Amino acid sequence: ETISSESGIKELTLQFITATLSALKSFHVTDLNTAWVKRRFKEWKNIRETENLKLQLENIQDADDFLKPFYSPYTGVLWGDDYKDSIHKLIGGKEHGIMHVWNSGCGKGYEAYSIVCILKSGFPGSNIKVWASDNDLLNISTAPNLVLKRDQIPAYIKEGDFVEEGQGGFRFKRKVKDAIVFEYHNIINRNEYPEADIIIARDILSFLDIDSQTRILQEFKNGLKDDGILILGSNEIPPERDWFRMEEGSLTAYKKV
Repeated sequence: ETISSESGIKELTLQFITATLSALKSFHVTDLNTAWVKRRFKEWKNIRETENLKLQLENIQDADDFLKPFYSPYTGVLWGDDYKDSIHKLIGGKEHGIMHVWNSGCGKGYEAYSIVCILKSGFPGSNIKVWASDNDLLNISTAPNLVLKRDQIPAYIKEGDFVEEGQGGFRFKRKVKDAIVFEYHNIINRNEYPEADIIIARDILSFLDIDSQTRILQEFKNGLKDDGILILGSNEIPPERDWFRMEEGSLTAYKKV
């Protein structure tokens, strides 16, 4: 009876945390991320009990602390050399004429610049076009003029001669900038892009309600080429009936079934 009671309290606490994440952060716990939430809850329980703190999320700071490990590697920075190698292997060795990428939730542009440089370094004969969108007006308006410090630049970007030093730091060269179209756009609205070789939407679907998650995943499936790859957040798992999971090095991607 004690075990059952403890189990019930634990389940109620998890349900409360789930509801609070939705209310405070618009983070919606669904099949897409429930495996991570349950793992995180166990960690959270151990941490809070050790520190003699309440399990419940009482404010935005608590919610932020709970979600901190959710976000994918290289969030808010340029992707590392390990991602470059993984993407080259996932796409395969053949040269592509035109490569279209849809990068939703591009933030300040780090993902979009990274994928252009990765593709140009692996497929120099291809014409790369990235459609990069975000619903944060400030981020998307500053993305075309991203300035970097020397220590922020991975080796593949230096070796590919993709940046140049200027006033205040390093900026991407025209050959990179011309490959990207930045636009202010909310993914829950109508999405019209060319059929994509790669779709990147890291850590954004979990912040949409379940109906939007389902609809947009279907849009991804419809908008991806048969041999294209989908890159979601590292703790987001789309339905197995629609997507085949592939792991290459430190990166997980999906092809449609």
